[in-house]
Amino acid sequence: MILNKFLKNPKADFISLDLELTGINPWNNNILDFPETRYTKYKSTAERYRIIQLGICTWHKEYNQNDNKFNYIARPYNIYIFPEENVGNSFINCETGAIIFNRDHKMDFNKWIYKGI
Repeated sequence: MILNKFLKNPKADFISLDLELTGINPWNNNILDFPETRYTKYKSTAERYRIIQLGICTWHKEYNQNDNKFNYIARPYNIYIFPEENVGNSFINCETGAIIFNRDHKMDFNKWIYKGI
């Protein structure tokens, strides 16, 4: 599995994923949208903007004898993703709000550009 080289302990009870993009959905979501409409909106966003960071969190269930119950231990990992020049579209569209959001949440743009895979 490709993730094994990134994860110290590849076995987990479950994992969660989070993507950071160079932009977000430009339309207002409406609670009354039909699934097809919502899908089209999100698909357009995915086609327009690039993934810049993949967050993976492994969750491990451990028994705590002191509390006599199970707890979950989370182990988060961040993988920066920067496109190669010769792969597909060489443009990166950025939305100011998304970049500011990532900056405010300590996104390391130097790691993204210089060390992204």
